[in-house]
Amino acid sequence: QKTDLFREDDGKMRCRKATLTQLCDTLGTLWGSDRVLRSVQYGMRAIGGAPGVPEEARVVALTFGTAFSQARYVTRLYGVLDGVEGLTRGVSKRRPRDEQLALTVQYALGGVAFHVMENVSLILAIIRRCDEAKIPTFKRVMQSLGLWDAAANIDAAAQIFWLAEVFAKLYLSIKAQVENASEMREAEQRCDKTRQAVLRRERALLLLDLVKIVCDAPLAVHFLAMYGKRKGALNPGVAGLLGLAGSLAQFVVRFRKQA
Repeated sequence: QKTDLFREDDGKMRCRKATLTQLCDTLGTLWGSDRVLRSVQYGMRAIGGAPGVPEEARVVALTFGTAFSQARYVTRLYGVLDGVEGLTRGVSKRRPRDEQLALTVQYALGGVAFHVMENVSLILAIIRRCDEAKIPTFKRVMQSLGLWDAAANIDAAAQIFWLAEVFAKLYLSIKAQVENASEMREAEQRCDKTRQAVLRRERALLLLDLVKIVCDAPLAVHFLAMYGKRKGALNPGVAGLLGLAGSLAQFVVRFRKQA
């Protein structure tokens, strides 16, 4: 009995170590770092926009949210490369035409175009932080091109491409869920318990993916509405909750796929 107890404890310890390793493998990537920053960014915005929060706490929370949002720009520098890789490797000609089109929209607009505009906005914003008296040539050239005060508008306009990516992902997600349901019916008819278990796990991940997509859609509209230095379409607290929920859902998906 003692031997069985030791074996049970050893099995639990190995399971914990495997889970910890899986968590570290998920977090120890550029994507994982970005998810952590994104969760803090939107979590702080949720606190800052929540009713009843003292004014000082609100200001501090929203400032932290902005700081973590800006920190994410470093990881977005690689978004263009991810988009190019998706276009060259992720759009297989063996897929149906509709899926090829959706994936092309996802990688070309959401991957390449969105991140190009985000990075241009970042570069312009960094230049604007300089003492303009010390960069007269930069200022003159940027003003002649209409770029001196354009960083915020370029960032807002980029959300059009994010919204296009969201709709492409939504289409692919719905199609994947329909296929999953069809395969589940076939597995139930065959009484294939093993296949049913696999399909249930896949369905759970698909639903979590859908949560992220559904949360992203209003966020894209929210930030797009900031064009012209206007306020977003959503209350900051609501935007924060949507962003946090989407981040956590996507993290769970990546964590489980890391196993």
